[in-house]
Amino acid sequence: MTDPRNIQIFQELTARILDRLYQEFPNPCLLVTRSIGHEVSELLNSPDDEAFRIYTEDSANSMNFLVREGFAQYSPNLRTLDQPVTTFPDAVLTLKGFTLLGAVPSTVDESLERRPIAQQLSEALDDGARATVGELIKKLFFGAMTMGTSALSG
Repeated sequence: MTDPRNIQIFQELTARILDRLYQEFPNPCLLVTRSIGHEVSELLNSPDDEAFRIYTEDSANSMNFLVREGFAQYSPNLRTLDQPVTTFPDAVLTLKGFTLLGAVPSTVDESLERRPIAQQLSEALDDGARATVGELIKKLFFGAMTMGTSALSG
């Protein structure tokens, strides 16, 4: 079953945000989710009204979700009045986000290559493997729901 469009958009945005923060870790960065939203809207061939919503609302809401759920943090007090809500100063992964992204998922078949979620996510984004991106985001959130890397590591 294919995920609804809003979930596909969320998964693509979340994957790119997490990948960017993982690539920058442990250094805080100025994360501009509007540019990530622009990438996602082009990838998904979004019509103009959807594209506008993706890079003005959905991208910021995806980052805010990651912050609320403890995967990332930023310094809202460093946001200036002229910066839009899609700007996140000093954005960085939390310990929870870093640990889950660095976890190696357990597999039923031990002959399969086991790589950290972050590596799989980065490769899926590079390859444009949208279904894989969605499954990896689900696996990451499942790991968080079961409280830690024990759900992801063997």
